[in-house]
Amino acid sequence: MHADEPNILCAGHISLDIIPNLDGIMDGFQSFQPGNIISVDGVRFFTGGAVLNTGLALHRLNERVRLFIPVGTDIYGGILKQLVHDSLNENERPKRPPSEAVLVESNGETPFTLVLSPKDVDRLFLTCAGTNSQFDIKDVLNHLSGIELFHFGYPPLLKRISEDGGNSLASVLAILQAKGIVTSVDMCMPDFQSSSGHVDWRSFMQRVLPYVDVFMPSFQEISLMLYPEIQSATHSAGSVHPVSAQDLHELSQTLLSLGAKMVGIKLGDQGLYVRTGEFKPELEQGSRPPWWHGLHPDNWNHRELYIPCYRVPVAGTTGAGDSTIAGFLTGMLHQRTLEQCMVSAVAVGAFSVERIDATSGIGSWEQVQKRIHDGWPRSEPNPFFGHWKVTEDGIYRGPSDC
Repeated sequence: MHADEPNILCAGHISLDIIPNLDGIMDGFQSFQPGNIISVDGVRFFTGGAVLNTGLALHRLNERVRLFIPVGTDIYGGILKQLVHDSLNENERPKRPPSEAVLVESNGETPFTLVLSPKDVDRLFLTCAGTNSQFDIKDVLNHLSGIELFHFGYPPLLKRISEDGGNSLASVLAILQAKGIVTSVDMCMPDFQSSSGHVDWRSFMQRVLPYVDVFMPSFQEISLMLYPEIQSATHSAGSVHPVSAQDLHELSQTLLSLGAKMVGIKLGDQGLYVRTGEFKPELEQGSRPPWWHGLHPDNWNHRELYIPCYRVPVAGTTGAGDSTIAGFLTGMLHQRTLEQCMVSAVAVGAFSVERIDATSGIGSWEQVQKRIHDGWPRSEPNPFFGHWKVTEDGIYRGPSDC
C-alpha cells in the first residue's frame, strides 16, 4: 500500500442535507400546523448520510478515507460534489492526509434530506432516496486497493440492501473479511411506512452480523428493529422507549449471539454503551492489519462498559452518532484501549454537536485528545448505571465486564 493511499473505505447511504435555520421557532414542532406560514432565517446545504458524516469525520481526524458516492446529474448533485471537494481540500494547517471521493454518476436524483431541527427538540427528516435506491453493494469490490477498514451505513435506507434480507451485504462483508479487511456497520431507523418497515430485521442481522467486527447502532433504532412489540407500543404511545442497563444488557447479548464481535449502542445525549464477546484479534487467521492485531485481548475480551457524554453547547445533533463512530474507529486505528476508544468516541460526538452540521466542528485527532486531557467535564450519567463500578477515567463497568 502506498503511504498516501486511503486505508478506510466508507460506503452506504449518502445525502445532501438541507437545513433551514429554525432558531426563531421557540415552541418546537407545535408551530407546524396546516395553514401556518413559518419564517426561517435562511437555509444551508451540508453533506449528509452515513458515508459523508462518518467518512468526513474520519478525514478531519487525520485518517485517510475513500468515500464511495453514487450521485445524480441534477443541480443537487452539483452542490453535493462541490461540498465534498471543499471538505477534502480545506486549506488548513497542519495539512490533513489525502482522502478521495469515488463519484459514481447516474441519471437518477441526488439523494437529499430536509432536516427540521428546532431548538431543544429532536429533529425530523424528510428524505428522498434518489440514487440510494440504485446502490449495489458489490460495486465497492472494485475500490479495495489499500483498504484495511470498511465502514457501511444505513442499510434500511438502501432499497436493494434491505429488500434482499441482508444476503448481498453479508456476501460482500464475508469477502472483505476473507481479504483481511475489518468491517464496521451502522444502522438507522427504518421508514415504517415503506418497504423497509416490513423487513424481518432480526433475520437480516442474523445473516449479516457474523461478518461484522464493529456494530454501532443507536438504542432506539435497534430496539424497534429487533422487538416489534416495542415498535407498536412506541408508535401508539407517541413516546420513546426508555433506556435501562438491563435493556442494554439483554439487547447487546442478542446482538452478540447473532454474530457481532463487538456492539456499541449509542444513547444520544446519555452516552455510549459497549459490550464485547469473544474478541481475540491475535488468534485470528489471515492478513488482518497490524493495528487490529495490536488490540490486546485482556482489554477487549468480554467487556461491558458505559460512558456519559461530554458537556457542550448544542447547535445541532444531525450526524452526531456517525461522528461518534468515527471517534471510536480512530481510537482502534491508533491501537488504544477499549476505554480510550469510548472516550474518543463521545468526545468526537461532542465536537460534532457544537455545529449545526455533522462534521465542520470536528478538530484533528490531536485537538480532540488535548481537549480530553485538559479536563473536559462530562454530563451526569444515566441513573440506571449508578450501581456500576466507576473507574478513575469516568468509565462505568457493568456486571458482565471481565
